[in-house]
Amino acid sequence: MCLDGDGNVVAVAGGAEAGPGPMVYIFTPEGRIIESHPLPEEPTNCAFGGTELADLYVTTTQGSLYRASGTGRKG
Repeated sequence: MCLDGDGNVVAVAGGAEAGPGPMVYIFTPEGRIIESHPLPEEPTNCAFGGTELADLYVTTTQGSLYRASGTGRKG
């Protein structure tokens, strides 16, 4: 879990066994979900990095590391 530059909470959760599956969620500071994005594997954590903290990195239980760039969000 981490915060973007606007104070929104960026969190990863879920698995293939129940619910909507592995996802990245963006919550407002008040707790409202404003975005959700599916992931191909079960996530463990996320953090912003890269140039100007503009890339979101997500680790998974399978040992993968994913990078999302060009999201319009920065850490």
